[in-house]
Amino acid sequence: MARVEEVSAGRLVVSSLIDGTVHELKAGDRMAERLDLAYAINVHIAQGVTTDHGMLALRSSERRLLSERSFLVALTRVADKVALIVDDGRVVERGVARNAGDKTSALETIGRAETGAMIRMPVSSPAMDTAVECYAHLFLIAEQRAIDGRPIAMAQERELGAAAAALDRVLVNGAEDLRIVLDRELGSPGIVWNDLGRLTQAWLQEGQIRTDRGAYAERFVADWKAVSADSISATTSRTEVIVERRQERLEDRMLREPALERALNRALPERQLRIDDPGSGGPGRERDFGMYM
Repeated sequence: MARVEEVSAGRLVVSSLIDGTVHELKAGDRMAERLDLAYAINVHIAQGVTTDHGMLALRSSERRLLSERSFLVALTRVADKVALIVDDGRVVERGVARNAGDKTSALETIGRAETGAMIRMPVSSPAMDTAVECYAHLFLIAEQRAIDGRPIAMAQERELGAAAAALDRVLVNGAEDLRIVLDRELGSPGIVWNDLGRLTQAWLQEGQIRTDRGAYAERFVADWKAVSADSISATTSRTEVIVERRQERLEDRMLREPALERALNRALPERQLRIDDPGSGGPGRERDFGMYM
């Protein structure tokens, strides 16, 4: 494999991807007849293939394709040297780290949950209030440090993890449901943060809404729209960081629950639009520079 370095009248200059050797082919050189463009293959097709050198291209906008499973498959196709090409390294890294790439269930695929007996909202108790208060307190401390650009101590991470596990023992997905409620409050602070009873009730209601997949998706779309509006109105670097962290958590939920992204695309079809003009290809010969042969 080689890279096109120069194309001019009467000659073609390429450099080897193996050892960097530069080769110049004159007009009429029969070796030029043996050259052709190299085309890429996707990770699925690459399974079972092994090569000494390769290039892995990842686009941050292709969230569904960014997964730990696909990333490892791609990397292990190359035995010696691999070049990683990305448009936004931070977003790509986050997408790969957060998406294990496991297959979704049939129920998630059709966006339905099994219909059963009505689930009653649990009655609040002192122990439940304590678990909610503990997690909310630790979450907001960690969030404040992250917003201020300060690292979170390992002891704080362990405490937050233990508080999350305690909530999950009370209710399935309990910690995430409380994060959702608190994220909403980050957009309009002061409403329930200082009222433990109301915070607990908001958390319980969030858990009940989760059992209705349609209502759950509608609530997610509403949260997305709220964050988008806050992003437009953000006037300070601090508020921008707050909005970005809320956005990251919403994106993380979409990666884990594809039904949410489908609901969002139905509600906001403009997200599917692309600004690229299919007819714009740039100068004809210049587009060949940098192509691999």
